[in-house]
Amino acid sequence: MHSLIWVISLLFLYLYSCEPAKDGYTRLLISLQLDPPAFDQMKESDQMKESDQVNLMRECMAMYAHRALDERGEISFDKIFPDWRQCSPPDLLMQMDTTVYHISCGRLSYLLRDAYRKLGFHASTYNFGIQHTQFTHELTLVELSNGLVSVQDAHFNSALFKGDSLGDFFEFLQAMAGGSTHDFYFLNDTALASLYLPETYMDSSYEVCNPAYVSGKAQPSKNPSWHKRDYMVNLQVNLLDSCYGFMTNLNKELAIQLDFEDLFLTRISGMSGHPEWEQRVDAILASARID
Repeated sequence: MHSLIWVISLLFLYLYSCEPAKDGYTRLLISLQLDPPAFDQMKESDQMKESDQVNLMRECMAMYAHRALDERGEISFDKIFPDWRQCSPPDLLMQMDTTVYHISCGRLSYLLRDAYRKLGFHASTYNFGIQHTQFTHELTLVELSNGLVSVQDAHFNSALFKGDSLGDFFEFLQAMAGGSTHDFYFLNDTALASLYLPETYMDSSYEVCNPAYVSGKAQPSKNPSWHKRDYMVNLQVNLLDSCYGFMTNLNKELAIQLDFEDLFLTRISGMSGHPEWEQRVDAILASARID
């Protein structure tokens, strides 16, 4: 009798602990506009490799990479979602789906990191660039079962590749630190998000400066104070656009000539949850300074 009660108790604990996790997994896929049964079927049938899964998650997250030309910061992500750190990824994404906001690369990298962790992957973020300037960037690192650590960037909708496959972050960093030629490159995927414009930008002077950054006419948004345009979440456009490109402005303002990849050689902040990754990074970067 006691053994039966023990078995029932264990079964109850199993259902209690596992069902919410499964529910969170399903809601995460739905919040990323994925079909959970189809996603699982592709995984189980080996039609979708791990690399495909992490790439698809990043592409879906890129659709939440909304920007705003917002001098006042009134729709910044932290103001709209002050308790975002306490929210589960699916709950937060579902709120974001019906809200006008501007999100930074850092916040989006955390959301993608947490989404990967929800699916059982080890993940962290990497913050790098030129310290004490606006020219820093943060993206997501996710480890596959074969030990490869993939670079996934939802803010620019890109991923590190080598040949036809995902590239390893540490191998890439070692190649950059050694100054050697390499075959790594960043994929140039494209997704559409929203660019929000306050009334003050709805004039002809703004229209002159949007060759590829946005497209189409401005439309009303869910916030009557803001209009929106389609925004191209694309690495090359976001880095090199003549008006707003990250690297265009960096090289212009700092009067230097750097490539995006060069910025990886300066780590800005810690790598949450993976101190061993941080140690590996620091060892590689230290060797570059010695050389």
